[in-house]
Amino acid sequence: MLPDDFNTTIDQWIAALRFYSLDNLLAKPAEQSWSMGQLYNHLLNETNYFVLQMAECAASDAYANEQMSDEGKQMFDANRFPDQKIVGNLEAAGRVPQPKNITSLRNDMLDLRRRMNEQWKMIANSNSPGKTQHPGLGFFNAMEWFQFSDMHMRHHFRQKKRIEDWLKISGKSLTG
Repeated sequence: MLPDDFNTTIDQWIAALRFYSLDNLLAKPAEQSWSMGQLYNHLLNETNYFVLQMAECAASDAYANEQMSDEGKQMFDANRFPDQKIVGNLEAAGRVPQPKNITSLRNDMLDLRRRMNEQWKMIANSNSPGKTQHPGLGFFNAMEWFQFSDMHMRHHFRQKKRIEDWLKISGKSLTG
């Protein structure tokens, strides 16, 4: 079910793009927060990084005996991030670029969907026990990176809703 789950999640992100104008995508609720466009670019950047991790795991047996952290195990058992707002590094958050336009954002999301489905076919046929290290959750194998990709995108649905709510309240009504 993993590729179907991921496709359902990314399709929701892609479909939502039709409701935003470029102004909506660029507007930030606060100086230290992301715009909707930056949120999309964060998802693209991170998931593309996860794709690289999957490829490395599927082609290697390095770190096969390493484990994920207890926090990571809890997340994977629940198949979701904890129901809490995660505050990241504000300096790093400021480096997430704004999108150039809606078309390129949509195309990038569609390309990511295609790449993830290609990646799924490759890792589903791999017997490699390799793992790579997540910066805070220990070591993941290729399948776990794939699952983490979906979990990460679903986690950001709450942030998406907060930004959409702010856009409506601030008078920057969503286009439709």
